[in-house]
Amino acid sequence: MALARVAVLLCLYLACDGATASTSSLGDYMSSWVKSQQGKRVGSDATHHRQTECWDLAMAAIEHAKAKGFSIPRGPSSYVWSSETVSYKHAQPGDIVQFVSWKEKVTHPDGSWSTHSTGSHHTAVVTSAWNSKTCGLQVEEQNPSPVHQGVYHPCSAEHISGSMVVYRLSTAVQESFQEGGWPVPAEFQEHVEPIASTSSLGDYMSSWVKSQQGKRVGSDATHHRQTECWDLAMAAIEHAKAKGFSIPRGPSSYVWSSETVSYKHAQPGDIVQFVSWKEKVTHPDGSWSTHSTGSHHTAVVTSAWNSKTCGLQVEEQNPSPVHQGEYHPCSAEHISGSMVVYRLSTSVQRSVEEATWPVPAEFQAHTESILV
Repeated sequence: MALARVAVLLCLYLACDGATASTSSLGDYMSSWVKSQQGKRVGSDATHHRQTECWDLAMAAIEHAKAKGFSIPRGPSSYVWSSETVSYKHAQPGDIVQFVSWKEKVTHPDGSWSTHSTGSHHTAVVTSAWNSKTCGLQVEEQNPSPVHQGVYHPCSAEHISGSMVVYRLSTAVQESFQEGGWPVPAEFQEHVEPIASTSSLGDYMSSWVKSQQGKRVGSDATHHRQTECWDLAMAAIEHAKAKGFSIPRGPSSYVWSSETVSYKHAQPGDIVQFVSWKEKVTHPDGSWSTHSTGSHHTAVVTSAWNSKTCGLQVEEQNPSPVHQGEYHPCSAEHISGSMVVYRLSTSVQRSVEEATWPVPAEFQAHTESILV
């Protein structure tokens, strides 16, 4: 009887103290907290409350959850909130949604319509499970308006362009990036069994991908059963490792390193990850067409950015065999989509749990240095 009373009292104590036994209880807390902030402009400790960007709302929710006793591992990088992603169809309250250049059509009651769009990066916190009848994903968000409810429609004909990734935060300690095999993109995993000095590395990788021109390249990670764009970059890494380079495992499937650089500072061997990229291509006779990628596209940089033409030269594959490509991120020819340039490292990276949560690069001008 005495033991039973102790157990009950302990259980009550943990509940009152904000025990964090499950991800769902963390999600419920974060969802409730962001809804309680409606109408306010929310800053975060990470950026010293000097701004109220969309990113800060999610960051502040995490900070308040940690203050309540939840143990939340540090995210792999600024806009990658967790190593676990889920389909929007399985989104739960408290998940964090990261949008890239999102645009959808909004039809008003009188039949007129307008467009709802985000910037190249936009962050929101899910507050309700996805509604299969309306295809609506309900969130709380801010910037430019104070915190307010928003609804996005990822599967609807109203969706025009852009992408979203739904991250599920964990209350369990994650593995270090160095442990295990390099993560294969989810859409390729049905084809595979489960997979358990920087400049010189870059030069090697650049030379290797150029030597593959005209070939269709597979990777050990996907057992050479496919030749996707991802496999070319992965194969370059595998060959570099076979040559003795020590390359840490990437944070997640399309996040190749914790270090990103501006396209203006890209070097041979960097890996470029595109999201729904589209640009205008003008031909010598004056006619034009568009060059676009899928929702994910991977390429390897083979030459420094050309400031005169705004051209970033890469090697890529799929649907064609390996070939040279060129993209123009700063030009008026760029229509939509985004790119991130990752710089691989030959030194061991720190675990994702260590140090403070990484602040997005565009916000760092407003803050003191807080990154590792």
